Amino acid sequence: MLPWQQLSAAGGELEFHGRRAVRQSLEGRLWMRKSDGLPLRVEAWGEFADGKHTVRDQASVDYVISPHGFLTPVSVAHRNLVDGRVMTENLYRYEPFKMFSANADIKFTEEPDPPPAPAKQ
Repeated sequence: MLPWQQLSAAGGELEFHGRRAVRQSLEGRLWMRKSDGLPLRVEAWGEFADGKHTVRDQASVDYVISPHGFLTPVSVAHRNLVDGRVMTENLYRYEPFKMFSANADIKFTEEPDPPPAPAKQ
């Protein structure tokens, strides 16, 4: 497990506070497979206090190796908490990814410019 933290809010989470759009830095943890460092889970959260309430958004994305040999997300859990109480929870599950392929050649040939339109009389 590797903890991480954004050093700047510039690339952070975009939140809307009333009529204001605010960027906030995130922090989290990266869970990796010990044998090769392959990511297994990414956790992220951001928290702010407006003087009345503490609001926290947190998410966790789990990954697996697909049957095709590449890393794919398998589930996401997102929660929004206000003063420690869950206000919303979104759970996503991904079906196994399908591999699509195509065998096509694209060729471009130059065509002559069309002749000018006849002048109107």
